[in-house]
Amino acid sequence: MKNLSAMLFLVLFIILLLSGTTNGQNVVLNSSFEDDSVWEYYNGGTPDDVEFVFPYSDDMPTFGSGSACCYVYGYLTTGEWINGLIWQEVELQGGTTYVLDAAWLHLGGPIDAGTWFQIYVSEEEPVDGADWAPAEGTHSARMFSFNSWSGCSGIDLDVTFVDYACEDNHTALIRAPAEAGQTVPVFIGFKAGAGWGGTEFELAVDDITLRPNLIVNGDFEDESGWTVWGQGAPNDLEVVLSDDSGNNPNLGHNKCLYLKGNANGESCNGLVWQQIELAGGKSYGFNAGFRHLSGNLGDGSWVQAYISEEAPVEGVDWTPAGGSNSEVLIGFNSWSGCSGDTIDGTFRRYGCDGKNTTIYTAPGTPGEPVTLYFGIKAGCGWGGETLEVTIDDVSLVELADSGTRVENESSGTPYEFVLCQNYPNPFNPSTIITYTIAKSGNVRLTVYDVLGREIESLVNRIQQPGQYTVQWSPEGLANGVYVYKLESGGFVDVKKLLYIK
Repeated sequence: MKNLSAMLFLVLFIILLLSGTTNGQNVVLNSSFEDDSVWEYYNGGTPDDVEFVFPYSDDMPTFGSGSACCYVYGYLTTGEWINGLIWQEVELQGGTTYVLDAAWLHLGGPIDAGTWFQIYVSEEEPVDGADWAPAEGTHSARMFSFNSWSGCSGIDLDVTFVDYACEDNHTALIRAPAEAGQTVPVFIGFKAGAGWGGTEFELAVDDITLRPNLIVNGDFEDESGWTVWGQGAPNDLEVVLSDDSGNNPNLGHNKCLYLKGNANGESCNGLVWQQIELAGGKSYGFNAGFRHLSGNLGDGSWVQAYISEEAPVEGVDWTPAGGSNSEVLIGFNSWSGCSGDTIDGTFRRYGCDGKNTTIYTAPGTPGEPVTLYFGIKAGCGWGGETLEVTIDDVSLVELADSGTRVENESSGTPYEFVLCQNYPNPFNPSTIITYTIAKSGNVRLTVYDVLGREIESLVNRIQQPGQYTVQWSPEGLANGVYVYKLESGGFVDVKKLLYIK
């Protein structure tokens, strides 16, 4: 009986694991560090150990979720160097690209000299007592880091790795090193160390994620998945889907998407797009590496990313009608406050046109598949004669499945206090509430019934300026109208939502 129970448990675990992979969820176990299971700790071959403590609930990263994180501390006493690693084995699906990210908070120590904080994904297994530094390679290993010897040490940052990782050849994507239909074991690890001038560091890390990318060939290593169309302008945009000129964005690897246009006194326009399938009611996060090469993006040029129910038509400008439920627009526009000039960064960090967000909630019946279209549109004209940019590591990943979870997407631009209408509405079983915070301070988001009785506190914590989303899945509530209220820094707003079973 015990053997039968164990076998049933194993089968159930495998089913859950595979379902987690196919529906776009994080393949890194215990990534939010709510307990101390799953992760292995290895010394990196140095006399002094790095201290990893979790679950840790003090000084959590703003971009993290849940009630705990991983605390990392190192102190060099030998005068040489210190190095340590936490890691685990994960299984990837062949033919799939995955997106890596993690929340990060610097707590103390002079990390601008002689320190390193790195995330690797590799086929090479760590060895206790030896430095783990897998050889570079797009498909088999990848490093994502803050280093004291790079232009971005990470000091004084409370952000995510994908926003600020800035050493050469770092990428947000990794392709599973296997054929489609096969699975492959790889190892993911977080490594921290100091030496050569760096003597002490203290930081918190949370939500290490590795999620399947829903964009086909988002790393542009080949041309599959994409369709290139003109948009009816007098001059077409020059598009190279797998450019290897070396002009790829800082957050990118090897080949990239190259876009170049010349208005020639009139205008230029072009679109690169593909059809995608999302789940109704689910929230998705978009990001991409971006680099401005030449041309005046501040005067008559645009680079935009859309998700829409509206299918593109060749030779016709694709500008889906506004509406948060059917399209999302992130981009650099000459007429917006963030043109993209001189930027070598990411859309998530700098995108500032339209809704100021890179989070998209799919329309349709909750849980049911819905066909949508993703496209990158660029053009020039009306004062901006030329345009030349590159884009890489385009990703769209599914965010939290259920329950209450906060996701922060910062664009680096000023914000206003805003409470948006939830979507979907009416809803069952869950809905998304989006709000924007203009100033740092305590934020309260609370749900009440129509008699003013508190039903559930969704958010009650200090948050930094930015846009946030909360996914709410009520339990044990009757059908009817409920009210959600946002309070922060003297700002108060209330909206209604309708729950139906």
